[in-house]
Amino acid sequence: MAKQSASVVARSRSRRPDPAQGVLDLGIYPRTETRDSGLSDGTRFLTQRGLARLCGVRNAHIGTISTRWNEHPQTTRIRRIRALLAETGASVEEPHIRLARGTRATFAYPGTFCLVVLEYYAFYAGARCTNEARRNFRALARSGLESVLSAQTGRLRSLSLDAGCSDDRRPARDLAGDERGKRMRAAL
Repeated sequence: MAKQSASVVARSRSRRPDPAQGVLDLGIYPRTETRDSGLSDGTRFLTQRGLARLCGVRNAHIGTISTRWNEHPQTTRIRRIRALLAETGASVEEPHIRLARGTRATFAYPGTFCLVVLEYYAFYAGARCTNEARRNFRALARSGLESVLSAQTGRLRSLSLDAGCSDDRRPARDLAGDERGKRMRAAL
C-alpha cells in the first residue's frame, strides 16, 4: 500500500477582519508613570510603580513603606524616611493617595514624598542603596539647579537629565559674557 500525500490548497486570507468576529480589547496601553500626573488640587505625583522605577527597587518595597507607614514600632527605613520628610518641613498621615481608575486603584505618591524616598534609596539605605537612585537623584538635582539659575538669570538653557558630570567646570555658554557669568566662574 503506497502512502499518498494529501495536497492542501491554501486559501487566500483577507487582510480585513471579519465583521461578524467582533472586537477583543486587551486593554494594552503604553506604560507611563506620569500620565495624568496632577491631582485636581494641583498636587504632582508619581504612581507606585513609577516611584519604584525611579529608585531602582521593586514595586513591593514602595508598597511596604505605604502599608507599614503608621505601624508601631516603626522600621528603621520608615523612621529615616519620616526624618528626611520632617527636614523638608512636610508631614504626611498617609504616604499615598488612593485613586480609583475604573475597577483598579492607583496609588499616587506626592512629589515631596517621592523625592525623600529617592534620597533615602540613594544615600541612606545602607546595603540597599541603588545606583539607579543615586543617578536619578543627581540628575534631578542638576535639573533643579539649572531651573534656579535660569530663573535668576532670565535665560533658559536645556539640560539633559541623562547628562553625566564632567570635569569641565566652565559655566554655561549663555552666561559667558555678562557680569553675573564672571562672578559665577569666580565662585567655581
